[in-house]
Amino acid sequence: MFFKDDNGNRVGNGNIIKFSYGIPVVSVEAKISQKNGKLIGYCPEHNPPEFNLRTLRKYVGSWYKADI
Repeated sequence: MFFKDDNGNRVGNGNIIKFSYGIPVVSVEAKISQKNGKLIGYCPEHNPPEFNLRTLRKYVGSWYKADI
């Protein structure tokens, strides 16, 4: 299972993504894992500490695969 980031890169289990939100801007790096057939992003230092990757774009606009 995978989704494409805003550059068209495939993102799946084990990848890291980056996005930002808020004013002032808060940068986030989240590890993607597969859980119950869904791709879930984990960022424990933020609220909420996890999110469904399928719906992330609705809340933050764009997100990108990290070059790690």
